[in-house]
Amino acid sequence: MAEEQPPKKIPRIRGQNFSSIEVNLISRRVVEELGLLTGKFGKDVTADAKNKMWEKITAEVNALGVSYRQVLTVKTKFRNLTRDAKDKFTYEKKERNRTGGGPAPKPISVAEENIINALKDTSSFKGIDDGMETSVGKYFWFTDVNNVLPFISNNKSDGFPQQTETSESTPTQFSIQGMYLKKIFMHTHYLHENKRTKKPKKTAEDVYELQCLVLESNLKRNQTQMELFKKQMELYDMMKKNLENSCTESMLEALLSLSLISIYL
Repeated sequence: MAEEQPPKKIPRIRGQNFSSIEVNLISRRVVEELGLLTGKFGKDVTADAKNKMWEKITAEVNALGVSYRQVLTVKTKFRNLTRDAKDKFTYEKKERNRTGGGPAPKPISVAEENIINALKDTSSFKGIDDGMETSVGKYFWFTDVNNVLPFISNNKSDGFPQQTETSESTPTQFSIQGMYLKKIFMHTHYLHENKRTKKPKKTAEDVYELQCLVLESNLKRNQTQMELFKKQMELYDMMKKNLENSCTESMLEALLSLSLISIYL
């Protein structure tokens, strides 16, 4: 019986790429209805109203006759357009203050220009004002944690907002203050924990000094051994004179051998 062949994998049907006409239409229509499509939910802004508007824009795109598009496909395309527009806008803003050189920036399409003009003043494009990443503002940064507490105690009016009976501070302001203090302490603690002291590299002069110390130590040891040998020889001569009349030649040789053994020991 022949073995059953596994079913062939059906290739995924890829949709046709968006044409420039479709992209420009999506960009223009979404920007026109941006208040409804990206606004907060309220009396006039509901999920049903947003879905109907997306369906209407998708129908207008399909009316061009290029290819059939689904609502999810149109949403994804606009999200990708917004991401590309933000990248180009940020890159151009960063390169504006530089001296030049490097590759030329990518050209901005009509659809991306519509999105940039509509969203360039929003927080998603330019960041949060007086925030931690985009602006220092009235907040200050410290490189040493020991400077934080004196600054807060001595400059209450210049630092974070202080809560008084007549002030207009809100819980949000104090939560921001706590967030900044926590960030400062965490940052300084991380720097102190990861600070490594670099050991100086050994140079040729350092090696030469070590070799000189070793040679000096060996010289002192040899001098000490020579002095000890002289003392033993003097003792041997003295003993030889005292025992010259009473000791035989064999006894003198034995005494000499013992002295030599003690020297090497």
